[in-house]
Amino acid sequence: QITPGAVSLAEFPPVFLNEIQTSPGAFRDTAGEAEAWVEIINTGSTAISLANWTLNTSGASLFWTFPLTATLQPAERRLIVLDADPRQGTSSEWHASLKPTPTNGWISLARPTTTGSGIIDTLNYGQSIPDRTWSAQPEGQSFEHVWSTPTPGTENQTSLQPPPILTAIWNGTSLLIQWNSMKKANYEVQGADSPMGPWVLLKKIIGNGELSEVSHPSVNQPQHFYRVVLDTR
Repeated sequence: QITPGAVSLAEFPPVFLNEIQTSPGAFRDTAGEAEAWVEIINTGSTAISLANWTLNTSGASLFWTFPLTATLQPAERRLIVLDADPRQGTSSEWHASLKPTPTNGWISLARPTTTGSGIIDTLNYGQSIPDRTWSAQPEGQSFEHVWSTPTPGTENQTSLQPPPILTAIWNGTSLLIQWNSMKKANYEVQGADSPMGPWVLLKKIIGNGELSEVSHPSVNQPQHFYRVVLDTR
């Protein structure tokens, strides 16, 4: 079958954005400085040259280009320090000329190409919480990234979701429940007559990366309990 205008793209290499910490935490670079970082991984069985590949973020106006000698070995995880200071870079520690937006941003990885899109992987993230990262669960894929304990250069750990911190305001007839939500996260607001449950679903909310809120009218009970659950299914 002939398809006019169609082009053939080279097979996508098995390289992924595996984990990102968008604000400085416990990690220190070789200069002893706390910096943001991103981890990439090669899930394939052969080495992959990253010469002229690029990184870009929502916090930068220009992309950063990998060193010409950059190579990712099979099953290798490699950190790129996001400190906007490539002069600190060495063959063993890459420093990109960009910094990520701390909250509600994105980072993309692209290869050089003469036709079509060169983007290999993109990672969107929400809120920034100290010493928490957005990591691929499971490793080496583009579709599911969740909060976890930082594991720079090592296997990603089981996700660790931060519990929402709630504020409740009573106006005499209803209760206004508020919390700072993560962008695109799924929340369930639940109520019960006892802290032991059973819990009843009151409303589902998709986080907007800002203040989310739900108003619930008073119930004919001497006391009532509420909770907001982050749905990770």
